[in-house]
Amino acid sequence: MADQTFTSGQILTAAQMTTLQANSTLVAVGTFTNSAATTLTASACFSSTFANYRIVFNGTGGTVLSGDMTCQFLVGATPTAVNYTNSIIFNSNSGGPTRAYSAGVSNFVIGSNGGSGSVFSYDVFAPNLARATVVTGSYAGFGSTSSFTATNFAQQSDSSQFTGLTITAANTFTGTLQVYGYR
Repeated sequence: MADQTFTSGQILTAAQMTTLQANSTLVAVGTFTNSAATTLTASACFSSTFANYRIVFNGTGGTVLSGDMTCQFLVGATPTAVNYTNSIIFNSNSGGPTRAYSAGVSNFVIGSNGGSGSVFSYDVFAPNLARATVVTGSYAGFGSTSSFTATNFAQQSDSSQFTGLTITAANTFTGTLQVYGYR
């Protein structure tokens, strides 16, 4: 649809409001939750409806500040376990910036399981297209006395058409993952 221009004081019709809503940038795809578990699975959240997605996680805290939360993409209910490349570009945990890189790993770091909470936001490019899937964003895990933040990049380099993802941590966590499609 072409861009529309409106004037001050103009009354919008129901059809115009419906068109504006239908052409919004982000469209909610699903909300996925867990409670005091070591995994959170968002199955059937990627499809051919959208080429790119935004995923947002808000965790209310794990049992302890316990390190990495990792992610694997799913094809149906099956996790993909190879060909991940992960690069943590900036890590501000205790002592200043660091850089980490790994390749050929079975999953990638997506967050940090904080004793008081954890959050992340990522753009996921082409998860359901038959080409490499790229993930870029940032995360933070925080406890009562320490925190962990990073900007991150990950890539799954084969041409699988992913339908979902699973997040895993060493200790239990509680949280909500919201998935949005970019129109």
